[in-house]
Amino acid sequence: MLVRLQWYVARRFRRVLNPGLLAATLCALLAVTVGAQALAADSAQLRGARRDAFDSVVALARARAIAYDANADESRYLLDKERRTSYEDRFFAKAQKLYGLRGADGAGRPPSSAWAGDRARPTPTSWPG
Repeated sequence: MLVRLQWYVARRFRRVLNPGLLAATLCALLAVTVGAQALAADSAQLRGARRDAFDSVVALARARAIAYDANADESRYLLDKERRTSYEDRFFAKAQKLYGLRGADGAGRPPSSAWAGDRARPTPTSWPG
């Protein structure tokens, strides 16, 4: 609008530049530039806040869903004797996904030495979750 007003004043009053409008236009451009830089800086801070606050909530919700599904497989394992091995395999795969135990076989069952090593430590040294 200021540029349009500058053009109108230049045509109407035959002045090349109006000093007041020129100062107002420069102040408006400066305000837009500073505002854009402030918004860019705030955008980076908001992205970091979202990552710190909400991504952990999503990870916990996913872990809880996997744990509930593993619990269901455990219950099915106890009730359905014909498909017991498939439920056991699913349970160990989900337990491995939650716990992050290395050295498991293809079905997700950890070797007994891995479980024994984890039981010997009172607190996990590098728990991925």
